[in-house]
Amino acid sequence: DWSSDVCSSDLNFGNYNYEEYADFFFKLLKTKNNVSLDVSRYEGAEFIHDLNDPVSREISNKFDVILDSGSLEHIFDTLQVIQNYNQMLRLGGKLLLIIPANNQMGHGFYQFSPEFVFRAFSKVNGFEVNQLYIKPKVSPFNLWYKLKDPETLGARQEIKTFSATMIYAEITKI
Repeated sequence: DWSSDVCSSDLNFGNYNYEEYADFFFKLLKTKNNVSLDVSRYEGAEFIHDLNDPVSREISNKFDVILDSGSLEHIFDTLQVIQNYNQMLRLGGKLLLIIPANNQMGHGFYQFSPEFVFRAFSKVNGFEVNQLYIKPKVSPFNLWYKLKDPETLGARQEIKTFSATMIYAEITKI
């Protein structure tokens, strides 16, 4: 049921109306109570907060879904961000994470590996990664690669890409 409280963080979807951010996406899913969080009021966010700092009780256990489609790589203290996402999500809530993986030097502070996602969003930290895909911007046949947790496989999955590559993950707070 996507009729939930949703928080989106720093959204920009290329060809879509920049003023709408992800509102069009959430409308398609028939969500309610969509809010955004940003470090400044510049783009009209409802919650103003620097995710390098712990979040307030006002937004603790408030959201069923958090969409981060371009924030994590721009925030220096990734550990604090992960703790904030855990605090903001309700039990069973979903974190939809879209982050750079490769070939994007100069975009943000970090590029992430799938293993980072599996370890940082592990059961020890109160999460479970349900699905993780990587998608190179340029790939034959527009391929998406579904990856499994290296801990489960007993081996790392190494994929070489030659264009900007993104990680798409669906994560649950447990």
